[in-house]
Amino acid sequence: MKGFAHKRLVGYLLAGIVVTAAIVMASTPLVQRIMTLTQGDMEDNITHRLNLWEGTRHMIADNPAAGTGPGTFETAYPPYQQPGYTVLARYAHNDYLQFTAEAGLRSFR
Repeated sequence: MKGFAHKRLVGYLLAGIVVTAAIVMASTPLVQRIMTLTQGDMEDNITHRLNLWEGTRHMIADNPAAGTGPGTFETAYPPYQQPGYTVLARYAHNDYLQFTAEAGLRSFR
């Protein structure tokens, strides 16, 4: 009987951990980012990101050594924005490209 009580306690603890993890995951920005992939037409979203990444690659090419500076993507990107987009990008939507654009290629040494 004693071993059964311990198994039940472990089961309750595991269930509590799973429920807590589900609540935390549901309230994080990760879920919001995933939801943006399902909003609107998926092809438009991918096309937009590819255009954004193309502009970011041009920004990296123009500032290869030191980049534009940490946290400057939003202010440094407008000259590189591809034609046809009226909303300015705040992020590159690619952590590697944004880091390289802001910190430069020298940061990889």
